[in-house]
Amino acid sequence: MSRQIAPVRGRLLFQGLARSQFRAQSGPIRVRFSPASEGQSGIAVAFAVNRKVGGAVVRNQCRRRMRAIAGEIAGEIAPGAYLISVTDRVVSLDYQELHERLVEAMRGAGGSKC
Repeated sequence: MSRQIAPVRGRLLFQGLARSQFRAQSGPIRVRFSPASEGQSGIAVAFAVNRKVGGAVVRNQCRRRMRAIAGEIAGEIAPGAYLISVTDRVVSLDYQELHERLVEAMRGAGGSKC
């Protein structure tokens, strides 16, 4: 079941993600994680997809695919903020491989409940 995820908002949260020691990489996907503060249980995700990946249509398609995957696994990862960045090699991944890489990177960044 897919769960709604929120966008990352606020300069302080982005700065916290940039300094975060909770990081992981799987293939062309890199993830930084900032744990949720006391009493918060939501998941917020931001995407960094630069122009080397492709035109606006390709970049937006990439974001939509990753947002859908993050929504699918939202119940399996720890609450907090995730910054997902990709290289241009992400375009060559099919959905299944993108799913595997993204899940591995998000869990590896410290976001696994298990």
